[in-house]
Amino acid sequence: MSHPLFQKAEKLSDVKDRVEQILSYCRQHNSPLGYFAALYCKVAHAIEANVKEQKFDDNDRLAQLDVNFVNYYVHAMNCAFSGEPAPPHWQVAIDLARDRDALVLEHLIVGMNAHINYDLGHAVYDSVPAEDIIGFQPDFLKVNAILFSLLDDVQKDVSTFMVILRWYLSFGQKLDDQAIKVVMRFMRNDAFGFACILALCNEEEKSSHEQQRMQEVVELSDKITKQKPWLNELLKLVRFIESGSVKSRIDDLLD
Repeated sequence: MSHPLFQKAEKLSDVKDRVEQILSYCRQHNSPLGYFAALYCKVAHAIEANVKEQKFDDNDRLAQLDVNFVNYYVHAMNCAFSGEPAPPHWQVAIDLARDRDALVLEHLIVGMNAHINYDLGHAVYDSVPAEDIIGFQPDFLKVNAILFSLLDDVQKDVSTFMVILRWYLSFGQKLDDQAIKVVMRFMRNDAFGFACILALCNEEEKSSHEQQRMQEVVELSDKITKQKPWLNELLKLVRFIESGSVKSRIDDLLD
């Protein structure tokens, strides 16, 4: 890719800048890829704030992880908007963006699957020497608390255009935060385990584990996007009452 639309991040402050650039491009072109970008913006701002406040044991290393992590996303979005093939785990999300019937939650889940279940483990492996990975785990786990702190806002933002969720919340109910936290914690812990495996491998073994992991992540995204007929009929109703345009939904997710 000779002239990428989005430049790689080099320092911590670049992370939110790159995500905001991608978000702006998605809004301008009414791309559903902007849903995940809007969610990523919240996370990028929160991580940067915590690093600047020295909340981690090794703030420099956490910052480097944040930079390496976002660059996998930047590369995928450059592929998405240049028409070049993206890494397989991101190609599923890019292809889904062409399906105007897909739910916002589908876009968010497929993006999270690609970025957490594959990219995150690789970013940890890129950022931390093998002998230091276990010692880095406490800082890695501190990020979970930051992500959990964003849950309520994300639920409220999604409910602004998803009528069913708005009704659910209006009756004094909440999505089961504990269940969501369990899933998020599992995904992130699994990503950390992937990083540890890569750190223990020689080059041949590393390539084999990467291929296996990629296949697993792609298969999971395929299951999310290719529902059984009965489920697809049910989702048609949800799609019908999901309000707003692509741009307005992106804006709602930013509130």
